[in-house]
Amino acid sequence: MAQNHDEVLVILEEVSRVNKELVSENRVLREKMEKRDQEQRKILAELNEKLQNVVSDNNQTNRRRRRTKASEVKVPAPCRRITRQVYNTLMRKDDFDGFLLTESVHSEMNRRVMKTVLSEVFAQFNGPDKTPWSSVVIEAALKRYFVSQYELAKQKTDGKYEQHKKNCRRQGRKRDKLTKRTLALEKAELSTKKRGMAAEILLEQAMSSEESCVEEDENGKTKVVGYKVKRLSWESGKLRRIKQGLDKASKEGQTKRARDRALPRVEHEEKSTRLPPEDFPEWAISKE
Repeated sequence: MAQNHDEVLVILEEVSRVNKELVSENRVLREKMEKRDQEQRKILAELNEKLQNVVSDNNQTNRRRRRTKASEVKVPAPCRRITRQVYNTLMRKDDFDGFLLTESVHSEMNRRVMKTVLSEVFAQFNGPDKTPWSSVVIEAALKRYFVSQYELAKQKTDGKYEQHKKNCRRQGRKRDKLTKRTLALEKAELSTKKRGMAAEILLEQAMSSEESCVEEDENGKTKVVGYKVKRLSWESGKLRRIKQGLDKASKEGQTKRARDRALPRVEHEEKSTRLPPEDFPEWAISKE
């Protein structure tokens, strides 16, 4: 009887040991499964994030393509000019208010404005079939005109419009000066060496700037009577002499009427603070 009792105890201890091992194995297995589940959730989250990024990138690419496609519409200068003329003619009518600049160009109001102008442009040519430009081109011209009108209104609101006009006129005079000197290069009495040196300095950034001299006429309106030339503080004597040679050749190539109508230019009491253009030849920059 005692022997049977001992055998039972041995069996119970064995069962207990096996159960403990099973519990331990189950715990290890459960931890492994939880760890694997976490890794799988992490992988799924990363894949989902990558998928969302791909979708977002595709959407952005499509939007860029749409914007690029719209901005790539080539609008001929005559189309821009006639579209603006039609728009401004309509603005003189009581039943046409023009663009609403506080709204998007794509707003319902501005779409109606573009539709009205488009119809009027077609009418100028007796119908769409006889108009030299498609509705897409004309609308592109109108959208660009909307942007220019918006920027103009913003400049006026910010009090920068007059300064903007001055800057544009000043830049225009520098471009005119560059054009005249470039055209005079072949006519100027320069040696081959100096002709090559002149070609090096024909850049808009190397043209001296000019300020308008204005005075009032008998009606109280201001008019430009001359210009004050702001010399470049860094220009060398060689550069100045080459410019003078080009200016002389340019003036000699003008008609008498053009020379008589040219406004006088005097040297400004101040010099320009602009720096030399990048990679400008050393001989053109004063070492003083």
